[in-house]
Amino acid sequence: MPELTEKYNPPKTTKDEQTFNVLGKVVASHLDRNPFLKVAEYDSGQSLHQLDTIFLEATPMDINATLELAEKFYPGFYETMVEPFLDRPELSREYVEKILQGKNIGLFTSHESLLDVVLTSLAFNIATSKQESVEFADLIRETELVVSRTILGLDVTNGDITVPAAEMVRCLGNLHFAFPDSNRIRKTDIDSKVISSNNLRMTRKLIERLRRAKSGGLTAIALPGTSDHPLFDLNGNLSQVVIQTVKEPTKKLAHKFDYALPVAVVMSGDKQCCIPGEITELPNIRDDNYDEFYVHEMMSRVAGTRQWATGVNTCYKLFDSRD
Repeated sequence: MPELTEKYNPPKTTKDEQTFNVLGKVVASHLDRNPFLKVAEYDSGQSLHQLDTIFLEATPMDINATLELAEKFYPGFYETMVEPFLDRPELSREYVEKILQGKNIGLFTSHESLLDVVLTSLAFNIATSKQESVEFADLIRETELVVSRTILGLDVTNGDITVPAAEMVRCLGNLHFAFPDSNRIRKTDIDSKVISSNNLRMTRKLIERLRRAKSGGLTAIALPGTSDHPLFDLNGNLSQVVIQTVKEPTKKLAHKFDYALPVAVVMSGDKQCCIPGEITELPNIRDDNYDEFYVHEMMSRVAGTRQWATGVNTCYKLFDSRD
């Protein structure tokens, strides 16, 4: 009688691994335009692949090395994104004055690509360092970046070198990882409790850092949290862009800052641009003059600026049908 062999029982997939692999599939569709990025393979020994990781501290590089890196990922970065801030020196001057007073500024954009908010904040920091003679590394350490958790599922490759994308992006600021409130995420089987828990812990960590900071700083957020929705005509030409609704939790977070700097950014197509608005005081939720529609109005202005710059009809979606 043949010996009974023990059946092999593979280890159960952890929730960390399940979530990581799902996010990898979500982000894979963004990679067609960037040859340096690829979906990472799950590693149980890599802290960046675990759900407990919601924060990564900044590791600034030399300003010229950072510029070179930005140009590699987005050719024309300096001309398209840095020069518009250099043309507005009053923004850098006012920003430095505000952070020395302990004020926090939210840099807010819509959301077109994986890199829009991080490269916009970088452009502003480069311009500020050049115009106000402030150490670039100090500005980076005072910059908080709220980024999609999908970035944790990416590696950067350059020849034989492969590193986690988050390790590269942390040279631009302190990273806070959030689950975006997008249709793609909602269609996955990621537990809603996992999403809400992550985003709540991320928000608490961000607010705690702002409260404990010795001076003010910059926090960059793509407020809609989900990508702009392009619409095309029968000939395949872009006819309209819809900027998605800023959700209530993000709107409340925005009002935690003292001032807002809205920026209209377009990083694809033949009319790429970066157009900063004004640094404007934000009404606090507890103030008598609190305006619950202020964030929506600000994003409507961003949409109008984008339309003016590109000639493409652009609107902000004020209400979400799911609300």
